[in-house]
Amino acid sequence: MAKDTGFPQGKEGLDKELNELKQKCAELEKSLTEAQDVEKKLKKKNSELLKKNQKLENKDIQEEYKDRVFKFIFGNPEHKKWTLSLYNAINGTQYTDEGMIRFNTIGDAVYMSMKNDISFIISSEMQVWEHQSTYNPNMPVRFFVYGGRLYDKYTKSTKFRKYSSKLQPLPRAVCICFYNGLKEQPEESMLRLSDACGGHTGYETEVRMLNINYGKNKRIMDACEPLREYAWLIDAIRCFQAAGQDLTDAVDAAVDAMPDGFATKGFIVENRAEIKDMFLTEYNEKEERENLIEETREDVALAMLAKGNSLADIVELSQLDEERIRELALLNGMEIHEVDATEQKKNEVRALAMLRDGRPLGEIVKYSGLGEGRIRELALLNGMEVHEVDATKQKENEARALAMFAKGMPFADIVELSGLGETEIRTLAIKHGISIIE
Repeated sequence: MAKDTGFPQGKEGLDKELNELKQKCAELEKSLTEAQDVEKKLKKKNSELLKKNQKLENKDIQEEYKDRVFKFIFGNPEHKKWTLSLYNAINGTQYTDEGMIRFNTIGDAVYMSMKNDISFIISSEMQVWEHQSTYNPNMPVRFFVYGGRLYDKYTKSTKFRKYSSKLQPLPRAVCICFYNGLKEQPEESMLRLSDACGGHTGYETEVRMLNINYGKNKRIMDACEPLREYAWLIDAIRCFQAAGQDLTDAVDAAVDAMPDGFATKGFIVENRAEIKDMFLTEYNEKEERENLIEETREDVALAMLAKGNSLADIVELSQLDEERIRELALLNGMEIHEVDATEQKKNEVRALAMLRDGRPLGEIVKYSGLGEGRIRELALLNGMEVHEVDATKQKENEARALAMFAKGMPFADIVELSGLGETEIRTLAIKHGISIIE
């Protein structure tokens, strides 16, 4: 008789289990190496993206920098009357002297790394205008930085005495963002720096965002013909693009289609080539930024996939949709974890322990965090039995049913009182060679 080793599996079983553990360790080491390789690639990619982004951010300080069309029209010293018209329209004023406007747009050598679209002083106000074709809730941060630069420029160019014991007057900053992107936005909204600071900040900046898409803000459009004409032009370009024309042809077609009564038509036709170049520059910069953002999101997703983060977490942090993340995983030979890989392992260990204890399937589903399918798969892989009910309770129910058979009780009573189902009772009777009394 073989000597009892004290281990139900015996030496062979333990050796097998040890080999399996070694194999799993090897697989984990391989996965770790792959994850480290991915991390190195991502760090390199991130460095490249940072350089690319810096290049993009500083693009406007290069000699070939092109003004935006909006700035070309409304920030042009030769056409202050259009600037004044827009100012009156958005403020409800009736100023007629365009000489009141003193442009102070950031754009000289001292502030090469920070240019704003349009800023000027009128009366006791410093108007700061930005044009955006993409919705950006972080505009207050940019205006806050612009404001610091503009006030610094103002105090250096005037007799402002910052160390004086008397209060020195400053022009009141008024921040306006003119939005004409494709994403639907209200006609007017207020963006605040405090919204990004939990509702309160000692440096509040308020930005009034106006939707200047064609057909929006009719009161302002009616009060400012140049703005209405600009909105019409942008809308016409988009319509021609939607009809299949490329941007260059669409700009030409839109300019040609401008009504003769438009106040800005002569200026736009005369500067057609330059304006077309501006539109192309704006489009290319926007496309490049969107591609950069998309690449960054994909890099985040790949890093999280390599770390075994859950699909839900990757969707939330990368801002990619689930379908794109699954594509990235497939293209890069990476595994998708519906839950965090570490958490998944813990859940599986918990489920295996409960299977070993003979716990019922419903209880394992409830406490392990796994689905019924995965639990059955684990049981099959590990040669374990799935109990639909508690194993101990099942045996008690079977013993009760057998006792009731021995007493000659009818089948219906056994079903009602034993806690077993009809099929289980019939299977039990066959197993023990018992005749069922219907």
